Amino acid sequence: MVLPAFSGRVASFRAAHSAAPEAASQSARVRDAINRGRMSPLQIRTVMLCALLNVMDGYDIMAMVFTASAISTAWSLSATQLGFLLSAGMVGMGFGAVLITPLADRLGRKAIVQFSLVVIAAGMAFSALTENFQQMVIARLITGLGVGALAPSLSVIVIVIVAEFSSNKWRGGAVSFMGVGYTFGAVLGGLLIG
Repeated sequence: MVLPAFSGRVASFRAAHSAAPEAASQSARVRDAINRGRMSPLQIRTVMLCALLNVMDGYDIMAMVFTASAISTAWSLSATQLGFLLSAGMVGMGFGAVLITPLADRLGRKAIVQFSLVVIAAGMAFSALTENFQQMVIARLITGLGVGALAPSLSVIVIVIVAEFSSNKWRGGAVSFMGVGYTFGAVLGGLLIG
């Protein structure tokens, strides 16, 4: 009586695992097509989106540096207050990296990246609406929290995505293009603000 039930399980096991080499073979064919083929519009958009995330990160990090003089004058800030204001984003980044990023292992990196982008956007919007030093410190803390949560997950996801979505011919250039986004965002901030 036990033998037929056991043999049924063995047959199910064999059927399930005989499909695994076929799926692996299909995956290898897809990988080979990506490696050898031209970059499709989807691949190019994916690389551009990843670079744009880095541009936002670079812009945000440098935004306060470029506006510090004007804000200091407008709100009559002391050197100590200006120091707090410039440091608030970095403090937020530290808390985001330590408190939120570890949740990516449980909730998934995609969820953390999406959450981080919402927090960054909210912090940036709040920054634009601030009317005093205290509100700006809070806005910078919020933005920093999102950036700090985003940076580690983004590094892992974006580099892997760009590398996986790029053909052999363009892989190195695509990863470099994505990496330069951070610097471009910082420079763009200087050009727009200055």
